[in-house]
Amino acid sequence: MRNRGRVGVALLLTFAFTSAYAYQPKVEIVETFENSRVVAFVDPADLENYPAWSPEQDAQPPVSIREAIGRFQQRSTKNKTNPGNIKEIELKELPGYQHHWHYLIKTKSMRDGKLKSHVYVILMSGKVIPAMVEPESYK
Repeated sequence: MRNRGRVGVALLLTFAFTSAYAYQPKVEIVETFENSRVVAFVDPADLENYPAWSPEQDAQPPVSIREAIGRFQQRSTKNKTNPGNIKEIELKELPGYQHHWHYLIKTKSMRDGKLKSHVYVILMSGKVIPAMVEPESYK
């Protein structure tokens, strides 16, 4: 009987910690791509010790385009995914965070006979975050 109680308490604690982690505040990045809304969520911890960059003072960002593409390709290889061909790269400032920049990498691939778009955020720490592409709403 004692083991059942311990297992129950362990399950309850696991659920509580998992639920608390899921509700941690996130930094939301919202962009527009081909008439679609693109949303990515960044853990605030990823912005601690984040390399600041000012294009007026330094021409080279902390992560170059080549490094961002390399990180993106490493993630694709590690996850054994084919995100498609890179079609566009943008360098943008994080909303609400002065001197905190990120890349948006936009790809296209054929899936199920349809051309699909994918968007990834590359932080200046080198972290790759897949974004969600919300389709254009119908009127």
